[in-house]
Amino acid sequence: MNALSLPVPNAIGVDKGAAVDGVLFGAITPAAMAAVVGGVHVASAGVAAYTDDGGLYVDDSTDFNDAGASDVQPLPTTPVVDDAFYVGADETFSRMDLNVATAGDGDWTVAYEYWNGTAFTALSGVTDPTSGFTAGSTGINSITWTMPGDWVQNTVDGVLKYWMRIRVATFTSITTPAVLTQGFVIQDELVDVDYTTEANEATANDVPVTSSYPTVGERLHFGAAAKFCKLKATLGTSATGTMTFTWKYWDGDSWEALTVVNDATADFSAAPGTYFVSFVPPSDWVANTAENGPNGQAGFFIVAEVATASGSITVPLLTQVWTLPLTAAAADGIQFPSTQSLFTIVGVNMQAQTPSASGTDSHFILFNATTGNFVAFVWTANDAIDFATVSLQVTASNKLLLIQVQEQGTTENQDALFILMR
Repeated sequence: MNALSLPVPNAIGVDKGAAVDGVLFGAITPAAMAAVVGGVHVASAGVAAYTDDGGLYVDDSTDFNDAGASDVQPLPTTPVVDDAFYVGADETFSRMDLNVATAGDGDWTVAYEYWNGTAFTALSGVTDPTSGFTAGSTGINSITWTMPGDWVQNTVDGVLKYWMRIRVATFTSITTPAVLTQGFVIQDELVDVDYTTEANEATANDVPVTSSYPTVGERLHFGAAAKFCKLKATLGTSATGTMTFTWKYWDGDSWEALTVVNDATADFSAAPGTYFVSFVPPSDWVANTAENGPNGQAGFFIVAEVATASGSITVPLLTQVWTLPLTAAAADGIQFPSTQSLFTIVGVNMQAQTPSASGTDSHFILFNATTGNFVAFVWTANDAIDFATVSLQVTASNKLLLIQVQEQGTTENQDALFILMR
């Protein structure tokens, strides 16, 4: 039985190897992105804002929409029951972001309402960190609610919009009125924004991963013409605050979570630098077509989707992005020592002088760069010796690469030996 021994001195890992990219044997030349498309929630234009002080309407739309500091007081200096703050847009919405300059202080409550065609009625599912302008922190505060199915337009001071009203329901006392710098109505539908040009050149910080005020479900799509196993990204500005991401792929019907992925960017919160997002390409990964691809783009896409977002967040910004494609044109490898015209690699024997102590399995890809076929296998955590059954057809002229795509970074297997067996 012929075998090919591949010794890897020192530690192995997703950021090890000759090119420091987890390609332990062979090499893959990074390729430009075919498409990078953001799917984000954007702020509506033409938003109207009015205060109601005892039936006297004041148009605060200009100050609400611009960034002038401390120029919108949503409730009167001494509010009474039924005073209100109205925000209207040309489409329905279920989120409003308020940049609070001064947090309110006092004893009052509010009702959150919409027009149902007959009367203003209560919104359900409201979350408001400002507690109706009586508490909360300065900076961006997002008020959200459940979208009502019977919301219709009506006029406020002669202006026809979909109006959301924050009305004083009870009032006892006030110490400090709330003051806003700016407000945003956030559209419910995701809007595609093409960042392909920016992702392929080296201008710093010109590919935002999310919108300015990210919400759950926002996405950044990374696409290539061929399947790939690693995304190489230069992070210029790190995310801060509470935000996490799920990585997904297209299975032909929907976006599904990648089950084996190593995100060295740590949800884009790592210190500025160049990192890899490495993963095992799923067997059912299908290329998007122009009909179902982001912004009409075709290709193999993975997606960073916002899973959680809350509080004050610094949007992460990328400088440049590449893929490591699984193609013969981009890869170079080593030949199996055999003269047989066609045979199958049936197993990988793995040995380490010092095994990983991380408790996390190591995942690898054995890639035939000549044919484009590959198999994935696992080295069980904490095992000094392991064996994986695989099935990869090769010939003596084919070139093979060994790639690591998952392991924790500080406790890698040390001084490993891989034996490919036919």
